[in-house]
Amino acid sequence: MTNDGFRRLPPPPLFTIRPPPKPPGSLFENFQTIEILNGQCVRPSLNILNISSSSSTILHKHEETNNWLNIFLLIVAVFSVILCIIIAIFIFICLKKLRKEEKQYKNCIMSGSLTSRSHHRHHHIDGCTRTSEHYKCTPNTSNCCDDYYSHQLIPMKGTSSHCMLKSSEALRCSTLGNIINDEDTPQNHQYEYIPEYMLTMSRHRHPSIVCHHSHQLYHQTNNTCNLPYTSFSRSYLMPQGVTTTTSTSESSQCTCSSPPSTKVVQEESSTPLLAPTIFKESHKGETSSPKSMMIGWTRRNSSSSTKRKITQQQYSFLTQLHSIHISLNSSRSFHSCTTYTDIPLIDPITATIKSLAEDLSACRYSSFDLVRWYLTRIDAVNRQGFHPLHAVIETNPDALTIANALDQERHIYGSRSLLHGIPILIKDNIATNDKMETTAGSLALVGSLVPRDAFIVQRLRQAGAIILGKTSLSEWSNFKSDNSTRDGWSARGGLSNSAYVADGDPSGSSSGSAIATSAGLCAAAIGTETAGSIVMPSSLANIVGIKPTVGLTSRSGIIPISHDHDSVGPMGKTVEDVALLLEIIQGVDSRDYATQQIGIIRHQNYTQFLLGIEGLRHLRLGVIRQDIHISNEREDKIQKAIELMRFHGAIVIDPVNVSGIGDKNLLNDLVSLFRYNFRHDISNYLSELKNTRMKSLRDLIEFNIEHADQQFHDVYSPNQNIFISSDMQRNFTANDYANLYNKTRQFDGQYGIDATLIQYKLDALIVADTKHYITYMASSVGYPLIVVPLGFNESNNEPYGLMFAGTAWSESILLRIAHGFEQALPIRNTIRPKYAEQIISIRQFLLRIIEFIKNLELF
Repeated sequence: MTNDGFRRLPPPPLFTIRPPPKPPGSLFENFQTIEILNGQCVRPSLNILNISSSSSTILHKHEETNNWLNIFLLIVAVFSVILCIIIAIFIFICLKKLRKEEKQYKNCIMSGSLTSRSHHRHHHIDGCTRTSEHYKCTPNTSNCCDDYYSHQLIPMKGTSSHCMLKSSEALRCSTLGNIINDEDTPQNHQYEYIPEYMLTMSRHRHPSIVCHHSHQLYHQTNNTCNLPYTSFSRSYLMPQGVTTTTSTSESSQCTCSSPPSTKVVQEESSTPLLAPTIFKESHKGETSSPKSMMIGWTRRNSSSSTKRKITQQQYSFLTQLHSIHISLNSSRSFHSCTTYTDIPLIDPITATIKSLAEDLSACRYSSFDLVRWYLTRIDAVNRQGFHPLHAVIETNPDALTIANALDQERHIYGSRSLLHGIPILIKDNIATNDKMETTAGSLALVGSLVPRDAFIVQRLRQAGAIILGKTSLSEWSNFKSDNSTRDGWSARGGLSNSAYVADGDPSGSSSGSAIATSAGLCAAAIGTETAGSIVMPSSLANIVGIKPTVGLTSRSGIIPISHDHDSVGPMGKTVEDVALLLEIIQGVDSRDYATQQIGIIRHQNYTQFLLGIEGLRHLRLGVIRQDIHISNEREDKIQKAIELMRFHGAIVIDPVNVSGIGDKNLLNDLVSLFRYNFRHDISNYLSELKNTRMKSLRDLIEFNIEHADQQFHDVYSPNQNIFISSDMQRNFTANDYANLYNKTRQFDGQYGIDATLIQYKLDALIVADTKHYITYMASSVGYPLIVVPLGFNESNNEPYGLMFAGTAWSESILLRIAHGFEQALPIRNTIRPKYAEQIISIRQFLLRIIEFIKNLELF
């Protein structure tokens, strides 16, 4: 029971929940305290919904904004998905179509059923056979099966006799088996037409009678002329077992006569393009004539800009007796490796000779493709764009046709060397007996005809390399003007620019060779050096350059400065590249006495000395600190490089002293020797040229005066003082020269570099700067140098290298050191050349995606 007089009171509050301090703003003005008593709100003091009208409006607008943003993002996502689907469908359709047509074309060319344009034109063939399927030509096409993509071929349903007859005629157009009874049929048919070139093939049995019809040659078989064997269009010839007959109506069109004369005057220095190692004997037991075939280059044709007259005696390559000339078609290579894509499947800036050779051997692409890509790149960055490089002074107009022939040779015989089909650029002072000029960058020699290829060019061609073009240089190898502000200018090539620095001095005189290699305009290049012309530009171009010992590589056919100091060397992206090139271009030349010296140490395989990081172990190296003037940043980099080599086992002595460094008389004596030799050497070179009135140094001086507006530049080449002083140095006798030459060799060699190497028992010297006295001392005595990329300036990303110097014939040691350092510090590809990049459009980007997927062979 409860006491009515006693009133029950509620229990005291258990706890009170209070909100945190009010944030500023109208939304939180009405917050109040909430008190809970026994689990119940006895005073609901918070009216969260009682918000002012302005606060409600703000919240509403914020929600609407978020909703619209979400809708927009959803729409973008939907459109992105749709676009990706469309692109995927487009790529799928293109790939399926390309795969189908490529497979059909490959099968067609392998079956030998492609026909030539001329055969269609003369014999009115309107049918052809591909992989056992019969096609007919549409009225608007004249080449029928010669169409790569087959868009204009209409299938013939059924096997009518008319179709089979036409197919037989088309097949007969590409058959050579019934002409010559040779066992080695591939030797008889694998090349296409190269304008101005002649392909000669040695035979043992020749057709006794050759028929002429519409300027074509036919062979007479069974009293009928049934086969044009001088006009093929990227087609294989059928094996010997395939035989066909010709209708009487066709044979009646032929008029038989004696075969034309194929005599070509032989020259002493001619060199076959095909190396002897690839020749195959097709007739065992027969020794009547050699089994070989060669491609010969003619001089420029009469339709060239200089209107030269070409005679049969001007062919530069030997031909052999009992040979016939076979024309080839250069329209497009038959080789299945050719992709015909304009999008390069390589990174030209980083691609090396070895990587390109591996891709070519794997049939990823062809040399024909490779040359097209490089030519396209040269056209894009060399003379166009906002920062043209002007590294290439001229390209070879026959580069594509040479690549085409080399592709076919690779398919038949395999590669001659790792350089087979590799595009190489050479300096414009190296003679090539083809359609290109050899001018040393001067207008004075434009139009002149050289008597032969330079010896190193012959060696490169024998190895299968493609001479892609000529590189620019400091005019006359920087031996015309004595107060130019920078290197790389020539009257013919303009001003060369660094690929890394805007308006950067590329150094010289092999400026173009260095720039072209660093910018990916070629696989590698050849330069020349008298005093620093290879190592200096290589250092500033972030590439490897080696100046060989004078006499290791021939200088014949090269516009000279001084025969006692000139050297020819390779410039590449890696040490391996220059080693591979050095193997090819070195050799004994009857026209260069320096290559015939007693005691020359030359190796046929320089890559055997590339031992990687292990090659640094136990080598003794000395650091030159005398007269080194570089920034603190580079000093730190040099010190880190020294420590790195020590870490990998090299014994580095720091510093070592070389007698003669800092002697200014060294440079004066060297220039005196250069001037004396130049006057005589340039006259000897000019005396062999044809189609020019330049025969002496005086003629060159007068030409420059007559064409002063073109031959001089106010900043880069203001005078020809070196020319004039060389021509005036007539009181300097041969005895004076001999005495001064022996003196410089003794002081710079015996008492200089050699003395230091012997004193400290060193294998080589480390030099932090290529513009150092060691470079000129090495020039004085003809010693080798090599430079390797070391780093980049932080301010402008300009590259610089580290140079190694050795004694005579020490190329093997220098390559070993350089390769070990390169592998220990792979710095080259960390920064790409800024002004060598091409802008890629959206279309090109999509095409690259297609090419990438296509090469994955997913379909």
